[in-house]
Amino acid sequence: MEKNKIIWPVLIVVAAIGAFLGGQYYGENSVGTFEFEDVTEESDNYALRLDIIGEGDVLRNNEGNNYGGEDQIYDNGDNVFLTPLSKEGYYFESWTGCKAVFAASNTCWVSMDSSKSVLAVFNQEQ
Repeated sequence: MEKNKIIWPVLIVVAAIGAFLGGQYYGENSVGTFEFEDVTEESDNYALRLDIIGEGDVLRNNEGNNYGGEDQIYDNGDNVFLTPLSKEGYYFESWTGCKAVFAASNTCWVSMDSSKSVLAVFNQEQ
């Protein structure tokens, strides 16, 4: 079995756990840390953290923006749709932290009823 086929599933699990716990994530040629923006539970606003491993962008709600690595604040009950866009030489592999994924477009759906963290993983084409 090739090493890359073993390493990527392990990397995804480690990144997902780190994203969930608010710790460090390790991606190809990158290391990052993050903390959720301070949003109190008494408020009706929640933070959505989007992190990206590999080379790609993510559109939020079909807008031409990519806030990878930055918290965005949403109202309680907002639905957020995240769509991956691979950069040249890469393909979209997976999401972590979505309520659901629409298979036709790989769009991730997040319902904002608490602060959330989502991870998008892009792999290099072989």
